[in-house]
Amino acid sequence: MKMKVQLVIEDESGGSTTTDLIDIERGADGLIGLSLAEAKAMNGNVQRALIDAQAREAIARGAVCSECKEGLRRNGTHKTLYRTTFGRIELTSPRFYTCRCQSAKRSSRSPLSAWLGSHISPALEYLEAQFAGLLPYGVSARILNTVLPLDHATSITSWKRHITRIGDRPNREAHDIPPIVPQVNEFGLPKRHPLQAIGIDGAYVKATDAASRQEGWFEVIVGKRLPRQNTGNVFAFVHRLEQKPTERMAGKRCASRRAISATSVNRFSIGSTSRCG
Repeated sequence: MKMKVQLVIEDESGGSTTTDLIDIERGADGLIGLSLAEAKAMNGNVQRALIDAQAREAIARGAVCSECKEGLRRNGTHKTLYRTTFGRIELTSPRFYTCRCQSAKRSSRSPLSAWLGSHISPALEYLEAQFAGLLPYGVSARILNTVLPLDHATSITSWKRHITRIGDRPNREAHDIPPIVPQVNEFGLPKRHPLQAIGIDGAYVKATDAASRQEGWFEVIVGKRLPRQNTGNVFAFVHRLEQKPTERMAGKRCASRRAISATSVNRFSIGSTSRCG
């Protein structure tokens, strides 16, 4: 049995191009399904044909002035590499002079470089970042090369450089955040926040006569709020949904807190609010 896998790409004008991806000859006595090498070769060929078609469309669009719709003069051609999860793709990148209707200055640009944006695909950057957080660079590179047709799309040196650039991105974005302008009072000084301090802590309360370790316990989040004016208050939050929170917190637990009668304790449970003081 012979099998031929082809990729047919249709453009906007109605024309189509056919690319042969892989030829497979196999019977019932042979390997069942695709081998890893065949799958990697087919995915690599699909990636290459698809990016080539997209690049031709991007170059054709950038070869025409966006204002006067006249064709731009070419200023040489060079090769560029685009690294993806399915191999390195070598593309021909022409440069075009800027149209005189847009700028009198003599300059040129590459539509393909503007379209690509970077020389590495976001999917490959994602895999590099994911594996770099779990495994050493060398082990990660060998694993990816085993299951993907990378075709030297990445290396340990470039991997480290990409991870460093990805790690610096949040720092740059944090510095780009505009500073918060504080509110000022009638004297032109920043207003003080009405809340002076707040403390939060948590603990697990467990019954001594519980039938198992999974029963008879609940978590309590407690805290204290100290405003700059007036008196503070203590609050507690029970995370679990209790049908009868008052009965559960009553009795021994409330009795143990009678000593702090001067402090008001607000207890909140999902769907209910009660006071124990």
